[in-house]
Amino acid sequence: MRELVLLDWTTPTAEAVARWLLAGRADTGCVDLSSTLVLVPTQQSGRRLREALAWHTRERGLLAPALRTPAQFLQPEGSRVADSVESLAVLTGVLAKFRDDDLPQLFAQGAPFHSFAQRANFGRLFLSLRATLAEAGFTVTSATRRLDDDAESARWSDLARIESAYLAALRKMELSDRDEARLLAAKSPSRAGRVVAACVADLQPLVAEALSRLEIPVTVLIAAEAADGEAFDEWGRPLPEAW
Repeated sequence: MRELVLLDWTTPTAEAVARWLLAGRADTGCVDLSSTLVLVPTQQSGRRLREALAWHTRERGLLAPALRTPAQFLQPEGSRVADSVESLAVLTGVLAKFRDDDLPQLFAQGAPFHSFAQRANFGRLFLSLRATLAEAGFTVTSATRRLDDDAESARWSDLARIESAYLAALRKMELSDRDEARLLAAKSPSRAGRVVAACVADLQPLVAEALSRLEIPVTVLIAAEAADGEAFDEWGRPLPEAW
């Protein structure tokens, strides 16, 4: 169940969200929001929300909600995920094993991996590409399947070969890839009782997809005038054509 709620746009956002979370609560006794997961735009906005909630419940006590940024929402729990340095190191080693003629569609003149610097530079670009694709719910391999009839499909097939070799190398080291882990986490159920997306104006497609799968209440908060309610999509993201 998903609900879209407009907050008073003239009130500071953290204050408006705090008031909404506390609305309808009894005037006495500790406030229990421990089963609520609140998605906030940034860590700083999360700190401001936490301060606002603490101020309003200073004489009663508070079991605080979990506060996460959208990126943190997709971080899997308990798995050993390779960090950025480890990922680049593994990929750089993998690229060293490709010969000049192994990736003919991607590099017509031969793979430019003749030095560590060349491998590291390409590795950074490749990992950046994978991170961008993951935000939309794709890996290089799954994106390649969408390009079967495209003129660029052969080039993407070479990129998919690199991805497969990189992921295999990580598995040998008993590590998980960060973007692959994010995609898996997006398909996993949340342990929260409800989720509140608190004025996140640029909610990533992968996060929206993960939220749409939840079988718990999901509320999307927007700070806007009532007349502008139609200028946002169902996830509180401004519609370009309306603005």
